[in-house]
Amino acid sequence: MEIRKSGEVVDWWFGGGSDLTPNYLFREDAKDFHAALKAACDKFDKSFYPKYKKECDDYFRIVHRKLARGVGGIFFDDLNTLPKEELFLFIQNCAENIATFYPACVTKRKSEPQTEENRRW
Repeated sequence: MEIRKSGEVVDWWFGGGSDLTPNYLFREDAKDFHAALKAACDKFDKSFYPKYKKECDDYFRIVHRKLARGVGGIFFDDLNTLPKEELFLFIQNCAENIATFYPACVTKRKSEPQTEENRRW
């Protein structure tokens, strides 16, 4: 997002994230999903993953039910801590890691039988 005044950029930021919701919980898939996000974040700044994971965990928490919606992921808003070009590469890298993870996950799980519990879910 850019805010312009008289044609000049006066402020800019990125916002977004990724989560694995809804899902049938397979711990291995959740672990692989978070590993893909962590690898993408660590390539740019090792503080990104723990910070943005916490932001996502907080955002996806249903406080009155004391549970999380899905396995979470990462979430960020007002991100302008690095040059625009570098942050755009960060976002692209996150998307590429998820685009690699997700089809492999679907392929692995597509033949799983659907249980009565799955149908109720």
